[in-house]
Amino acid sequence: MPIETEIKMDGDSMGDFMIYHIYTSGSGIVILVLGILNISFGIAFLMKGKWGMAVIFLVLAALVFGIFPWLIRRKVKKQMERAKHLTEPIRYIFQEDGIETITAADRGKASWKKFRRVVWRGRVLILYDDKRQAILLPVEQVKEQLPAVIELLRRKLPASEIKIPASKLAALNKQG
Repeated sequence: MPIETEIKMDGDSMGDFMIYHIYTSGSGIVILVLGILNISFGIAFLMKGKWGMAVIFLVLAALVFGIFPWLIRRKVKKQMERAKHLTEPIRYIFQEDGIETITAADRGKASWKKFRRVVWRGRVLILYDDKRQAILLPVEQVKEQLPAVIELLRRKLPASEIKIPASKLAALNKQG
């Protein structure tokens, strides 16, 4: 039986996606390593009593782990406000042979063979295809259909490619 859901992309979900996408890329991983090094140096300088150097490194760590993600989210929200077409409703129909996408301007269907990976990040479930394009499903908007969608994804994709935290699955099982 097909599972239908309609979403309107929101700034918070898009922000979660962008942060995940940026921080899991090669340069994002380098930034995370630098952030961890800054924390380490900050702690080392604190232990030596060099307060000025400790503050500098801890401020740099705060930039990496706090301010950069905040700036990314802020920029995404502004772009979403300016580009109204990004917030138009999108209807997804999950079927045994693939996912159909329907917008006001277009319609298309992708078979399950095209999908490679599923990731749950923050407020969004991300389905990547073989071209590394993504379908974003804001969890709050698909809450009712989410258990059925995840069950279908688990049947159609390899288990190794479904990255959904056990805590999220347990919470879904309690609901459904």
